[in-house]
Amino acid sequence: MASFEVDYGYLTCRLHENMAIIQVNYGTRKIYTSVGSKEKVISLLNGIMQSKEVDGILVLCSDAYAGHEDYKQILMESLNKEAHSNQSISTTYRSALGQLLEKVYSMPMPVVMGLNGDIGPDSFGLSLAFDLRISSSSAVVFNQNIQLGFPSSALLSFYLAQALGSPKATELILTKTEFSAEELLNLGLISKIVPPQDLETACLNELRKLTKIPGPVILETRNTLKPDLDIIMTCLKKGIEGSLRTIYSTKA
Repeated sequence: MASFEVDYGYLTCRLHENMAIIQVNYGTRKIYTSVGSKEKVISLLNGIMQSKEVDGILVLCSDAYAGHEDYKQILMESLNKEAHSNQSISTTYRSALGQLLEKVYSMPMPVVMGLNGDIGPDSFGLSLAFDLRISSSSAVVFNQNIQLGFPSSALLSFYLAQALGSPKATELILTKTEFSAEELLNLGLISKIVPPQDLETACLNELRKLTKIPGPVILETRNTLKPDLDIIMTCLKKGIEGSLRTIYSTKA
């Protein structure tokens, strides 16, 4: 058993044919309010990076989306804690997310994400930092912040603007509450769609192809194409500050 193989219930990691497979079934509350869950992922990636057994990483993600009203309550709880706390929860959250993004960018091997089921906006935004994304036919990405009275997910907005340009990203953020797998494919945001039962196999097949590329080439390609992390962190800061202003203006 490799040192990084773990089972936390909502987060597991196993080694399969020199591929580290991370399974994430967070549930909405952990996605949006738990710094500890992100720290566990960072710890996993540290262990994988130090291992000589791993040639590539596959992350299989499903959010177990809770529904509009539950999601709104979770956002309100998090933002209210931020508004009445002496300790900046958002700063801690941004720091953990920044470390996670930095770790993904610095992995000396390919990183692929498989999307299945209901996916929240932050999780899909994070997936756009990966080298490749493959979706099951049942995947749906939710983008409900605007309709619930909150600014859009900063992470999703940032990467959509990077991928599609600001005008198209703005249009989609303001008018779309969800994206089907077919829509994501047509936008060029995922590489292919497969049946849910074939998702892991399809992802591993693509990952094996990418492992033939030398690690330094992958790293330098990311350095050339990916945006500077400081720019992303500034965008995340603006996003949370905008959400707090929304809370205050609603209460006024």
